Amino acid sequence: MCNRIEGQGDSRQVITSGRLARLPLVDALRAVAALLIFAYHALFVTGNLSSTNYGYYLSVGVPLFYAISGLLLFRPFARAILVGGDTPSVRDYARHRVFRIVPAYWFALPIVAVVLGRAADVFTVKGIFVYFGFLQAYSLSTFVGGIGQAWTLCVEVTFYAFLPIWVWLITKFAKRWGSSSAGRARILIILLATLAAASVVWKLLVVAHYGGDRAGAIVPLTALPAALDQFAVGMVVAVLVVCREESIGMGRLLSACSRAPFVPVGGALAAYFLIGAVHGVSPFDGIGWSGASWGVGTVAEHELRALVAGGLLLSGVSARSGVGVVGRVFGLRALKSVGEISYGLYLWHLAVLTVIVGNLRWGLGNHGLLANSGGIGILGDGWVVLLGVAVSLGVSLGIAWGSWVLIERPLIGRAQHPGVRKERSRSKSS
Repeated sequence: MCNRIEGQGDSRQVITSGRLARLPLVDALRAVAALLIFAYHALFVTGNLSSTNYGYYLSVGVPLFYAISGLLLFRPFARAILVGGDTPSVRDYARHRVFRIVPAYWFALPIVAVVLGRAADVFTVKGIFVYFGFLQAYSLSTFVGGIGQAWTLCVEVTFYAFLPIWVWLITKFAKRWGSSSAGRARILIILLATLAAASVVWKLLVVAHYGGDRAGAIVPLTALPAALDQFAVGMVVAVLVVCREESIGMGRLLSACSRAPFVPVGGALAAYFLIGAVHGVSPFDGIGWSGASWGVGTVAEHELRALVAGGLLLSGVSARSGVGVVGRVFGLRALKSVGEISYGLYLWHLAVLTVIVGNLRWGLGNHGLLANSGGIGILGDGWVVLLGVAVSLGVSLGIAWGSWVLIERPLIGRAQHPGVRKERSRSKSS
């Protein structure tokens, strides 16, 4: 019987021939990613998003999401390659991805399109094909249409399709040239490093081709070839996790990180501040690139974002829940809860922010109250607008919880292999 992928599509993966250990802090990392993106869009909606401050780089939540996907989706495949056994069923994998991603998105898309006045764009023959088919990220005219932030979801879906092909290629190579689990682990790391390097080369070719045409370069700089290095970061961590679980040599790296999980967190923070340095933002004034070096700065920023994601991911899989500062923070029940409903938060938050904060700013401005509401530094429009952001977060979390309970969780259960569902039913009745 083929191995199967089960669970909530995320940190709860099961292999029938041997249960994969749960990664308890990954939900917290997912929450961190979602909240970073929420904060980024809150700055955008309130008119406070500027490349001259570090709020502009809170979009590092996107590569963190990519890296988490690389970790969780590649992990069962990596285990099969390293320790033997059947490769997880691609049919089960595809069914699970479809049930996990598509229904909640298809439910949210028409509502968001109507609420934000984008129905005329979405509900056309072309629009239905593009937006419902996860293709909006491949044209500038549709890039932020529909659910604006769903361009990242389009990249994720392309990765889902790419992963089984990649696994098929590297499995043959690793098993041929790796005579032991440790040897296969080294080969996997080399192959993943090659994949990341190819992604970097792609981006360098793109910026060389487009020159100063930054708008024209957006699509090829965000599509899957460009993002593969950020997914590869998660896949490398997946290999290390399997090595630790199976006592393969490379697992010692995670064991070392578990003794000092603040080290990879510190590395992530350093990489985050260096992103600002690329653009000359304090505390690294004067280091930034500009002009003809825009392409170099763009590629450097992309790789630093990958390092931020990698550092946080390493700390999340090595720290122990409730132990040490990192383990206590990532072990917070609130973060775990937000992480569990993070997909719904991702889908709905920008529309909620746009409606609540946008209307609030319009109303205050119309009555001449905006300038007198009192600045607070972070959101210069004052405490009233900050209250609107807080309400938007609460409403977004409420909608996300409803999406989780009514749509996502029931369909995740349906996505499980029939044998797993029967096995669970028998266990519940016994």
